Amino acid sequence: MRDPRILVGKPVVRGTRIPVDLVLAYLARNPNFDQLFADYPRLTLDDVKACLDGAPSVDPLCSSAS
Repeated sequence: MRDPRILVGKPVVRGTRIPVDLVLAYLARNPNFDQLFADYPRLTLDDVKACLDGAPSVDPLCSSAS
């Protein structure tokens, strides 16, 4: 959800001020959902799924390293 009045329009989890990129970065560092929900008790599994659905996909066959 984007609202210019909340975090200057940065995408946030619906009904919160938790930025989507914060959730994605958290899971990239620590993919433990139990810990995520302990640290952010307002998040639900559906919230996390919505964040992941909006994240860019990564093709494991592509690499920027030459």
